[in-house]
Amino acid sequence: MQSVKRLFPVIFFGMAILCSKLWFYFNYQRTNNPLFLKVNLEMPSFEYRSLALRSSVAEALGTSNLLNGNFVGQNSNKVSMFSAEWAEGEGGHSFFTLLRYVG
Repeated sequence: MQSVKRLFPVIFFGMAILCSKLWFYFNYQRTNNPLFLKVNLEMPSFEYRSLALRSSVAEALGTSNLLNGNFVGQNSNKVSMFSAEWAEGEGGHSFFTLLRYVG
């Protein structure tokens, strides 16, 4: 009886994983219009100030599509932003953006 009680959580967890995988397998639909994100440098009540990056950063990341800077608000709040974009084969894109509230 103890062994059955110990196996129940393992079986339950395994069934949950299997069901979620099956749900995504049968319900996933490819679209002809993939989601594409774009950086917007215009925000109400904020001014974007670009910060230069060394050329070695672009070389290390393998792209020249880099944005780095701060959004400075009217009340001196600041949000730092770094963004990089890589073009992939067959029209695909990889996109990375990091935002950090400085205060």
